Amino acid sequence: MVGRRFSRLVVLKADGSTRWGERLWSCRCDCGVVRTVKGKSLRASLTRSCGCLAKRNSVTHGGRYTRLYRIWRGLRDRCLRPNSKDYGRYGGAGITVCHDWATGFASFRAWALSCGYTADLWIDRIDGRGPYVPSNCRWVTPTESNRHRCTVKLSLDSAVEIRARVAAGASHRLVAAIFGVSRASVSYVCEGRTWISS
Repeated sequence: MVGRRFSRLVVLKADGSTRWGERLWSCRCDCGVVRTVKGKSLRASLTRSCGCLAKRNSVTHGGRYTRLYRIWRGLRDRCLRPNSKDYGRYGGAGITVCHDWATGFASFRAWALSCGYTADLWIDRIDGRGPYVPSNCRWVTPTESNRHRCTVKLSLDSAVEIRARVAAGASHRLVAAIFGVSRASVSYVCEGRTWISS
């Protein structure tokens, strides 16, 4: 890897690894900035500069201060930036972002607008273990998003048991730990916002 060029970055030396065992490399950007980058991000062309390309893109696409831009930055950060608080559940767990979305907001915005994006919708992956790619993403309401997030782990039988345990006096914290979901998910099940009884 040392000496290889990846777009605007040239690899200088190995620089340790992430806590998930991903190799890190110290790279010099054509603009002069030295930055540490994951090897897989370099090889997949997910990181092509120190950030100067993104800054240039943010000026030209004109969407930097929009909600849609924040959604795009959020999904990129949790999949590609090891220092993101959610990286362990996304990038660290193998969830990726397609090249077009990872390298430019304009392509993400074009997809979003062609697929019915409005300011009251959230992005949702159809397969919760799959990547952020156009064929695996959709726009849903917050309630639909919470239902999908919860039902990835819970069956209807589990939901019935959760309701029974909470009704018997078990705390939401304890029930969440037993079933491997968040306390919010337990609340959604008990309130009928997910797994609504017929």
